Amino acid sequence: MLFMALTLVFLCISVHRVRASEQQDSEPNCMINAGPCIKTVDGLTVAFEVTPKPLKAMRSLLFRTTISNQGSPVADASVSIDLSMPGMFMGQNVIGLTRLRDGIYEGKGVIIRCPSGKKIWRASVAIQRAGKESVANYIFEVQ
Repeated sequence: MLFMALTLVFLCISVHRVRASEQQDSEPNCMINAGPCIKTVDGLTVAFEVTPKPLKAMRSLLFRTTISNQGSPVADASVSIDLSMPGMFMGQNVIGLTRLRDGIYEGKGVIIRCPSGKKIWRASVAIQRAGKESVANYIFEVQ
């Protein structure tokens, strides 16, 4: 009986942690229409920006990342952005970025319109460098 009670408590705690993690992953942490969003991951500073603004689904967008390491531009990276919708599979939408100049990478893509009307998206900026991958996640709203 005690074992069953402890098991139930453990399951409740685990489910609460998963739900809290899902909620955290679906709350915007990037106000992309206000300007670039900046995060630090694995010692890299990654600024993420999308134009034109306001950001709208179903139109051509320019995705740009500016990457630096301790203030110096990162010129030797392979960068891509995986666009996804938290909690809903919308198909694979990966944008390969090309180096515009040292530290600045760009690519064009489209954020598709969700049939359910949801507008929260995640951009996972993957940076491959010297055999190591670093990922910065930005969650934002599309009009």
